[in-house]
Amino acid sequence: NPDPDVDITAASIQLSGAAGVGLLSAIEVSGASLSFFGGSGGVNITSHAATGVVSVTRLETNSGALNFTHVGAAALSLSPIGNAGNVSVATAGDLLVSSIISGGAINLSAGGSIQEGVSDPEVDLAAPTITLAANGDLLSLELAGLSLTLSSAAGSISVANSPSANATILSATALGSISMVQTGAFSLAVNQLSAGLDATVAAQGGGLEVGSVAAFRNLTISANGSVEEIGADDAADLTAAVLAITAGGAIGGLGQIEIAAPRFSLSAGLGNVWVGNNSATQTTADNIQVTSGNLVLGQTGAGPLFVSQANVNGAAQISSNSSSLMIGLVSAQGNIALATTSAGDVAVDSLTSVAGNV
Repeated sequence: NPDPDVDITAASIQLSGAAGVGLLSAIEVSGASLSFFGGSGGVNITSHAATGVVSVTRLETNSGALNFTHVGAAALSLSPIGNAGNVSVATAGDLLVSSIISGGAINLSAGGSIQEGVSDPEVDLAAPTITLAANGDLLSLELAGLSLTLSSAAGSISVANSPSANATILSATALGSISMVQTGAFSLAVNQLSAGLDATVAAQGGGLEVGSVAAFRNLTISANGSVEEIGADDAADLTAAVLAITAGGAIGGLGQIEIAAPRFSLSAGLGNVWVGNNSATQTTADNIQVTSGNLVLGQTGAGPLFVSQANVNGAAQISSNSSSLMIGLVSAQGNIALATTSAGDVAVDSLTSVAGNV
């Protein structure tokens, strides 16, 4: 009968049902070592433990969904889990995961932290859709997902993703810092990311598209391919106190990337750089490198723009819309154009155009 009382209590519990386990109502168990197989149906379990570590050594079905809820402060360890359908696990404490595979969606939530159970380079969570929500950290997790939603209410996020196709971070939010590294040859799109401290986003094998990515302190963006914005709009795509963008291809080659940073650096390989910065305070572009392409850099807002150094293997166009423009060292193969469009002076230390005009 459905009730909140514990149905089975033992140090080790193994349940196997050819047509499912707990399908009519969740089976309440209390044990340190748990194993469940749902056969052709699903698994629906609620575990109770206040102390120690509860180890789930098997949570599997041939078809159907896996639903596991852990009540109590004891840590929960899951490994391995294999399922063709969805996997949903919720715990009040810490959650340790290793080798969880789903053909559908993985949805994990923890009142504590979610971290890998074994420190190794192997994939911890693999599914087309992965959603992770923790009050604490999402720590040292290797993922293989195409659609990711990540949140840490009071901690930080550190994940690596190795997808089988182009991947998307729908949302990533942390009170602390965020580190997101994608390996493999596929591109990464980040719709929304917000870090209370620092953030690093890297697409090591493909391009990177950004929608609204923000960090309170330092934001580091890198891609083996180009860095582009998601959708043509005027809203800031990248926001931070200090911003660094590095691309093997272009930066804003398909359309201007809007940033909001009082200090930034840009480095592009094969492609143009087209960036618009909005800052109300004095802004410093520490270092701009364009290996093979042109530079278009515009500053809006009330803050003056100081370009410390820029080397461009093409033409360079730098402007400040609402305040003064100060140039330290700018070198370009092609033409160099400097302008303040509504107010402010232009001050220059050194300009060099190798094969063009100034």
